[in-house]
Amino acid sequence: MPNKLDLLVGDTAVGLSSAVLFDYPNVHHDAASEIVVMLSLTAPEVDVTQKRPPRNIVAAVDCSTSMSGVKIENARASIRKLVDHLGPNDRLAIIGFHSTVFEVFPSAVMDGTNKAIAHKKIDSLKPNGWTNFSAALLQAFTEIKKVEGKVGCVNRIIMFTDGEPTQGVTEPAQILGILEKALIPEISVSTFGYGKDSAPELLSEMAKRGKGNFFFVKEVEECAAMFGTELGGLLGTYAQNVKVTYTLSEGVTLVNVLDTAYTIKDNTITVPDVLGGETKHVLLKVKLPKKGTAVCARPSRVVDFTIEYDSVAEARRRTFEEDGKINYVRRVEDASSATTPEVQAQLDLLSAASALNKAKTLADQGDLDGARNILRSARTGFDDHSHVYAMNLSADMAAFEGSLGDSVSYRAARSDLVASSHSYTTSRTSGGARSRAMFSTALQNDVMAAFDPNVVNLTTTGDVPDPAVVDPLPIPPAPPARSSRALRSK
Repeated sequence: MPNKLDLLVGDTAVGLSSAVLFDYPNVHHDAASEIVVMLSLTAPEVDVTQKRPPRNIVAAVDCSTSMSGVKIENARASIRKLVDHLGPNDRLAIIGFHSTVFEVFPSAVMDGTNKAIAHKKIDSLKPNGWTNFSAALLQAFTEIKKVEGKVGCVNRIIMFTDGEPTQGVTEPAQILGILEKALIPEISVSTFGYGKDSAPELLSEMAKRGKGNFFFVKEVEECAAMFGTELGGLLGTYAQNVKVTYTLSEGVTLVNVLDTAYTIKDNTITVPDVLGGETKHVLLKVKLPKKGTAVCARPSRVVDFTIEYDSVAEARRRTFEEDGKINYVRRVEDASSATTPEVQAQLDLLSAASALNKAKTLADQGDLDGARNILRSARTGFDDHSHVYAMNLSADMAAFEGSLGDSVSYRAARSDLVASSHSYTTSRTSGGARSRAMFSTALQNDVMAAFDPNVVNLTTTGDVPDPAVVDPLPIPPAPPARSSRALRSK
């Protein structure tokens, strides 16, 4: 791996920025109340024309018999694109799996010679046998840990498959256990599932726990755009191993952490990688105690946050602090009566994911009427809101309600439903046009449009340069420390 000193580049915005909002920012002092606190973390855009940190990637390709035809060709095409867009400081390994696991291309830097070899090896992938998913996962972790870097290197396992595990360990809970045992903070896992029989629940959960992305490839011709989105995220990764620790003020109690996609241990929440130009949110529901009128004189602190993360570009650990203060008011009529739109948007995303999961459970049990009622009720709520996601959420609920006419149409739409739930839970695209429009970053959209000219570039920021052929710029001096809040670097 390159020396970490070689990875240092200027941080265009001195690290992640943060903000705290409440669903109801003004509360009456003389009543206990439950409120939602939202911490938002935003990364600056990543300029891929500068010398960027290396990527260390292992691609695991399902070569079982069911991948025959256009599926295996699209998987091969995706990895060819990956090879073409990696630079000489990046590493790639390729493994195949069917009834067994086999090496296709050992981990190597992506210089011109190795790129040519990799292309030939990719062309050799042929379908055969069953699907030994667990063995492939274990081997992928073995491969990536041979060369993974601790800080300043983006390490990603990408799995391509079209079916449920049929060989080796086949129980989803056990496979997730294998992933969690092998996973370390410096590695993330993304999954591509081809077709409605590709175990979408398992692949979605693997991506959540692996802090990567899940793509449901409904039609194989969509794969180019989806892989462009994945690669754009890899190139634009800004912060990794993000941990948020919260400390509640005296008398304030936690009701629950609302984000279901995050790992929570005690009062520390692990947030997935933050991409350049992306905002991640942490939502806590807390209970405030009654207070005397004296607290109405100035904003009162509710919670303190400590945020730690690995700055990929700087190859170092950063730490900073943020606090959340609320306004207590004397009169009941001065308390907030409308939810803050930015908080409502995030609450609605979580509500949409919950509605889809409940509808899926009922539909799986044969209760299509009950499933439709769940979606109809959710849609009614979204129709009353005016935030940026409301129209898309309402449209999704209506579309899925329409797909529940009978068991045949539900079977065709089921994986789509799982994918949309994943998108709303993680605020990441799962491949569909609507989720791409809602959640893709500018860089992801640029790379996606370059991969698939038939897809509209949602940001129209122009073609992204190929990082593999861009000359690195001189290393600028280290940026100044943030002055608006305590900032410590470890």
